Amino acid sequence: MPHFSTVSKRRLASCHPYLQEIATRAIEVMDFSIDCGHRSQVDQERAVREGASKANYPYSLHNANPSQAIDVAPWLAKRPH
Repeated sequence: MPHFSTVSKRRLASCHPYLQEIATRAIEVMDFSIDCGHRSQVDQERAVREGASKANYPYSLHNANPSQAIDVAPWLAKRPH
């Protein structure tokens, strides 16, 4: 059964409880990692520079505390050819 890594759990803990509940239910169905929850000002400015966000600090939902946004990355099982 899929489960969150220690890093994903730490990132998820920075998110609003509703997002935590949704992610906890979703991991039961599909394996994925939590890439980002809360972003500090430095992290948000980096995300804008790198093209991962268009919102300057403090206007991203990631900048709320707890975070009102979550970034995830699915772990897709390899399919036989």
